[in-house]
Amino acid sequence: MKHRQIPGFLLAMAAGGAWAQTGTTIQTETRVVLVDVTVTDKKGNYVSGLGQKDFRVWEDNKEQVISSFTAAADAAANGNSQKHLVLFFDDTTMDLRDRARVREAAAGLIEANSGPNGLIALVNFSGALQIVQNFTGDTERLKAAIGSVNFSSPGTAPVTQGGRPLTANATTFAARDLILALRSLAGNLNGIPGRKGLVLFTGGFGISTTLLPELNAALGACNRSNVAVYPVDLHGLEGAASPGAARRGTSGPPAAPPGRRNAGDVTANSAALSSPVDDRFSAALSTWAGRIASTNSKNNTLTNRQIMDILAEGTGGSVVTSASDPVAGVAKIAREQNEYYVLGYTPSANQEKDCHSLRAKVERAGLLVRARTGYCNTKPSDALAGKPIEKELETRASGAQPGSWSASMQAPFFYVSPNLARVNLALDMDAAPLQFEKQRGKMHAAVNLLGMASAGDGSVVAHFSDTLDVDLADSKEVEKLKGKPLHYETQFEMRPGSYNLKLAFTSSGEAFGKLELPLGIEPYESGQFWVSSLALSKEVRRTSEASAEIEASLLQDKTPLIAKDLQVVPSGSNLFRPGEAAMFYFEIYEPRLVNPDPKAPTVVAVEVRVLDRKTGAERSDSGLMRLDVSGNAGNLVIPVALKAPVQALAAGSYTLELTAADTADQIAKRTADFEMK
Repeated sequence: MKHRQIPGFLLAMAAGGAWAQTGTTIQTETRVVLVDVTVTDKKGNYVSGLGQKDFRVWEDNKEQVISSFTAAADAAANGNSQKHLVLFFDDTTMDLRDRARVREAAAGLIEANSGPNGLIALVNFSGALQIVQNFTGDTERLKAAIGSVNFSSPGTAPVTQGGRPLTANATTFAARDLILALRSLAGNLNGIPGRKGLVLFTGGFGISTTLLPELNAALGACNRSNVAVYPVDLHGLEGAASPGAARRGTSGPPAAPPGRRNAGDVTANSAALSSPVDDRFSAALSTWAGRIASTNSKNNTLTNRQIMDILAEGTGGSVVTSASDPVAGVAKIAREQNEYYVLGYTPSANQEKDCHSLRAKVERAGLLVRARTGYCNTKPSDALAGKPIEKELETRASGAQPGSWSASMQAPFFYVSPNLARVNLALDMDAAPLQFEKQRGKMHAAVNLLGMASAGDGSVVAHFSDTLDVDLADSKEVEKLKGKPLHYETQFEMRPGSYNLKLAFTSSGEAFGKLELPLGIEPYESGQFWVSSLALSKEVRRTSEASAEIEASLLQDKTPLIAKDLQVVPSGSNLFRPGEAAMFYFEIYEPRLVNPDPKAPTVVAVEVRVLDRKTGAERSDSGLMRLDVSGNAGNLVIPVALKAPVQALAAGSYTLELTAADTADQIAKRTADFEMK
């Protein structure tokens, strides 16, 4: 029958269409929040021997009762502690001198810390994320892996060997920059128990403040997975901007903000940090917004050291600034894996916010405390599991009785790594059957949904469920809603294959909906020129106007469909009417962009045709259109959003045909059927 855990990936559904990963930091089943705290004296020496009575912790500025306490040093002394360290090499910002020093520092860390209780993994980022070596305690294997790291050669190494392996999800090539790659890796570490350390070797990098949602989401992913980030600032004490920063358009180091020693490069405009980031999980960012001096109001960038401090402070790590001796700085990181305390408390049962700030304190003079600055709640992966409604919806989905609730569903997919695709399921429901009742001064309704994906032999290979809550201000808003479709989205990952996707849903009344859709995912191999399926859309937003929505999606591990400055909302329907906005989104995977040849630049072009589905006659042809791939160097994913040429079409059934080609004579095609009213 149904399977809760699918080999190789986990299906989970959360409100608003986000996938939730239940991590080791937030245990939603028992409502316990765990906070790991590092304590040092003013000289930076770790302080041991503290007890539960020495600590206090606040959530959203409300003090909590500490109900559990663990000292990592005690666990290590009893042989119960297994450390997990990830050495993350940011090759995009390193020069030759950096690489030599990084190899030396990494080798020293491995020599001192690998073993049965010290598992280390190596990953390299050169525009794409490569697993060089999975978790292992084998010192010689790790040292050999460092010697074999081929900087500037991204790829997807086989996921095998050593300790608890990283899954194929960590080899994602879809991250637009290092921040998104860090988020992807942190999410992949979610299933590994306990506190993890991630040592980020980087020459420094700056980002535009427009990428604050992505940075915030990376912090959220690290905190959900209990990953403390330790950036190694290879240039922080040398008083010069890093080569990587120059390549990314970052200015040199201005004056440090007040009260912050060795703050390094800080040029961000504090006003740019204040909204909408502060409204969500942004304890680290909002703290910086209040402290950072606006030293260059014309340059809205977060620069080298500022990014490092945000990543470190937001996750409970620290920045290593021993540029002249990175070996010593990295050695301290490894020691810290046994020098922390874990505080546990039970938060309030009625939490309206998804994300919360954290603050910890030690009741002893002269001691400094370092802890992550916030966390986000996660939903159970199968929200209706064990409830009577789950069994009812399973029966509805499998039964022969048709649904009475009008709805439509689309499920375009996009590759996240070779032979692994992300399905963006979109559902549009008639809002009329919703049953509203007054709760806490608002009009409330809920839709329970359950989906099952079956293989060709009829076996259920995926099972997921969720509750979509709809809250409106008053009855007037209810009437407005019932005049238009209720939109719902979710995302899940699937291996290549032919599936039958069934979805059943119901509200509190007798009406129920039932949809069925064939889902075919073709194999995709590394190094292949390929194109995703086409996501039809009736709604497009400027990213500058939808930053809060994008941030909310990223925080919940949902990947929005973004091309340039446009966010495309996938439609649950393939029916268009005259006058409606008609767009479609797709991704081209061009491996020639990973290591571009400046002497022979890659050109990618597309052609869009509309065909009459009954006769095959061509109704429109765009001709070849060259795409701008100038910003894709190092990244093989080309996200594209185009207008669908439907306005001149008469009512009927049509096929949208996309052809993509490049200068190496590689061609890929994809089609999507649609209707004109």
